[in-house]
Amino acid sequence: MNNLDQRIAELLTNTDAKSGDMAALIAEVDIAIVEAAKTAATVREQALDPILMPDPNKARAATEAASFNVARLKATLPRLKQRHREIETAEHVASWEADCDRVEVMRDAAAKKFAKYPELVAQIVDLLRDAEQVDKEVSRVNISAPSGPYRHLVAVECAARGIPAFSSSEPQISKGV
Repeated sequence: MNNLDQRIAELLTNTDAKSGDMAALIAEVDIAIVEAAKTAATVREQALDPILMPDPNKARAATEAASFNVARLKATLPRLKQRHREIETAEHVASWEADCDRVEVMRDAAAKKFAKYPELVAQIVDLLRDAEQVDKEVSRVNISAPSGPYRHLVAVECAARGIPAFSSSEPQISKGV
């Protein structure tokens, strides 16, 4: 068994084979088929010449061996390609599984945070309702202030944001909600 035959047998049976190694071997077998076909043609030509190969049995054996080598390589190629597809599929599945596991961890962390969403929305709704009620009181107090330089209260959102009033550069956020 020559070196190429050994590598073919090893990669076809190796459960840890990599797709890149298999692709390289397939390319090498493709080249070997072309070379073996050339050799077989040359051997056949020489075998038919009684001067170059006077023994007809040896000539026939050489021709059969060269033709057999071509046929053997051609027969092996589909198995190599099938094994290559299997390895590529296994590598893709392994990569996908790792990616899926990574994204699943991210999803679970986000889902844990998202589970708080209904509670947070309820808190925001309560906050906006409270602010609206207090703003009505602020408005009532400001409207009923005695005339003169008495203080005026700002809306809840203005107080929370530390601004004196709403403006185009500081619009009211709670109205857009």
